[in-house]
Amino acid sequence: MNVFEINSAVAQIKEKAEAGEIEPKALADTLESLEDARNEKLDSVANWINEDESKIDWLDKKIKQLTKLKKHYTTQSDNLKSFLKLAIENSGHESIQTNNFKFKLSNPPYSVIVPDPKKIPIDYVKTTETTSVKKAELKKDLKAGKDIPGAYLERKRKVIIE
Repeated sequence: MNVFEINSAVAQIKEKAEAGEIEPKALADTLESLEDARNEKLDSVANWINEDESKIDWLDKKIKQLTKLKKHYTTQSDNLKSFLKLAIENSGHESIQTNNFKFKLSNPPYSVIVPDPKKIPIDYVKTTETTSVKKAELKKDLKAGKDIPGAYLERKRKVIIE
């Protein structure tokens, strides 16, 4: 019997007892055996829940540990890439070939950096419900050598390892 069937049986036994169809001794023995069986099943479920929650706690700790380890390796990798980039830039070359790898600097497009949009000349400001900077126009004019206060070009170069 499952827990719900046991609960139903207990209810039926109690109805019969109220109707006087069961002797008090038989009633007590029957209810006790049914409730013992039900309680054993409920205890089993509670133990299962405790085991699952223990596993969840262990997994939470493991996730935190692995997240911290991932962050460490990501930071270390980023720092090593920055080192390689500086080393190649400092060499005066765009690429360096070793016995095992070829290191070259990427040539991404320039990005327009606008640290303070309030300093941008009005010609480069687009006004709708909110104001925004016309970065495409800024980029074109900055590349052409025009000096625009409040904006500059920046290239985020990185090392490509082949």
